[in-house]
Amino acid sequence: MPINEDTGEPDYARATPERTREFLYNESGLEADEADAYVENNAEQAREELDKAKNSKPKMEKGKTLTQFLSEKAAWQQQMDEAQRNVDYWEGVKNAGQETAQGMAPAQDSTNGAAPVDAMTDAQNMGQTAAPAAGNAVDAGEQRASLRRKSYVMGEQAAAVAKAEEETNVEPTEAQKKAGNYKKGHLKIDGFDVSIEQPKGSVRRGTDASGRQWEQTMNNTYGYIRGTEGVDGDHIDVFLSDDPSHGDVFVVDQVNKDGTFDEHKVMYGFADEESARQAYLSNYEEGWTGLGAITHVTKDEFRKWVNSSRRKTKPFAEYKNVKVEGAPTLSQDGDKVDDQDMDAAPSGESTQETPTLTHQEAISLISQMEEQAHVAP
Repeated sequence: MPINEDTGEPDYARATPERTREFLYNESGLEADEADAYVENNAEQAREELDKAKNSKPKMEKGKTLTQFLSEKAAWQQQMDEAQRNVDYWEGVKNAGQETAQGMAPAQDSTNGAAPVDAMTDAQNMGQTAAPAAGNAVDAGEQRASLRRKSYVMGEQAAAVAKAEEETNVEPTEAQKKAGNYKKGHLKIDGFDVSIEQPKGSVRRGTDASGRQWEQTMNNTYGYIRGTEGVDGDHIDVFLSDDPSHGDVFVVDQVNKDGTFDEHKVMYGFADEESARQAYLSNYEEGWTGLGAITHVTKDEFRKWVNSSRRKTKPFAEYKNVKVEGAPTLSQDGDKVDDQDMDAAPSGESTQETPTLTHQEAISLISQMEEQAHVAP
């Protein structure tokens, strides 16, 4: 269980509801009724915080400027989002117990999931499991459902992932795969636009250069982040944990056989480096050497890196430290970085989305502006 270094308490924000339940009921030393009370107390407190947030929505009042109002509204929305996540989280802890009672074991830490193998490149020449005979073909839909049941998660974000998975065509033709024009699921994850190519549990099939057919069961939902561009000119690939609303980001610098940088692989929503590493390696052949450096960053730091430049051409580990607003940015060797070196140092721009006015708020603002307007002499 991740531990908060400042408080010494369990860091629930970095664990899935299932992992938290496993810790509380099996590892913490609490008796079952004590764990029940602890979970219910946290769930009740989360609901109270959400109600409090709902009642504190800022209003367009006389004398309030547009900038001031939008700033207040953005802060309120952030508070609302956090409160809703907490409610979903503790309800998820409770519901994980209900799933267990129905005969479905709670998921292991979602960070133990495996990253899917993506398209082979000549430089990587990855080994794949040979396709079975036709009579033993794997039912992709049943496997996907089975894996999803075994890693049952609750929460709004997990539900959005599941919905996007269902919208994805898991059996595109070879021509569609080559052109990339088959139906994909789409969702927002922490503000990122993510397209799903292979849902967890689906089976990826292909033929290598020697004509050998291969297939690979996907153990993590896999796709790419739209609006990004990697070294190969394609979108940056992302592997999702079972509940990407929790955990941090770990960026793998995938390498070719000769050790040169190939491309970035983003492990999103994992609790720690080891679990992200195992998730990446577990779906490759034994002895796979494509894992280069793996770098741990927070989601905000990752967002700053994404926003710092259009195309990412260097290994993530070589990028400069995330810039702190108002302070000089230092490279890993201590040298000051030119603020204009946007490909090397993230810009430090605000990560908040620009808030917008509702129709009623806009009408209220216009009315106040008209009241305060002075007629020119």
